[in-house]
Amino acid sequence: MKERKMLRWIAGFLAALAFCALLCQKVDVLVCPETAVIYAEETALEPDGEKYDTVVPTACLTPKSADEYAVYYVQDGRAYQATVRIAAEKDGLAAVSGGLPPGIPIVRYSTKPLQDGMKVRITEEITS
Repeated sequence: MKERKMLRWIAGFLAALAFCALLCQKVDVLVCPETAVIYAEETALEPDGEKYDTVVPTACLTPKSADEYAVYYVQDGRAYQATVRIAAEKDGLAAVSGGLPPGIPIVRYSTKPLQDGMKVRITEEITS
């Protein structure tokens, strides 16, 4: 009799635990912004033809001051803000310096405003 009671209690506890885990996943999906990313790349900007290490779309940059811009990148499922400066700009692309290595996923847009260290889900990867 006691064994049955204990088994029922364990089964109820496991069911409640599974429900909580499912609920947490749903909350995470609702709270976690969806983002689309584009990869910073090494390329040449015309007409000068000079090659730059990190080139990103200007739409990914947010002005912070007269000569500094904020850009968000994604690493390990979290968005982080980097401060960059524009070295050259042409046709919607900007060569930037200051904290973004080539090939890192840059946030192109997000469903919610981002904060440094915020958990995000990449739902789209944009190619050039």
